[in-house]
Amino acid sequence: MLNRESRLRQSRDIVRVLKFGRRLPLQHCKLYVQPNKLSKIRAAVIVPKKVDKRAVVRNRNRRRVIEVLRLNIQQCKPGFDILVYIHSDIQNLKPIELTKEILDGLMKIGVIES
Repeated sequence: MLNRESRLRQSRDIVRVLKFGRRLPLQHCKLYVQPNKLSKIRAAVIVPKKVDKRAVVRNRNRRRVIEVLRLNIQQCKPGFDILVYIHSDIQNLKPIELTKEILDGLMKIGVIES
């Protein structure tokens, strides 16, 4: 789990990132990135009911993405809000594939330098 200061928690911040953030569609999710005025990275993950009706499955998908972000947050440049919107089920995706997809997306959008 991300520590408290690394979480994007307020709905107004999430809506701001969705509206004004740069968007990058990936195979299983969309990345939204918006610069913030803080010197830290904040992140959130959204998994809609369209992915699966069962909360257990949605929460498992959310936890997998949060773990990828938690393990790689040190590589990110500070001062960004990151939102990951999962639009298809990632249950059958191997952890290495999920990590590669998210990190490649963050690199393309400019949060991680290569």
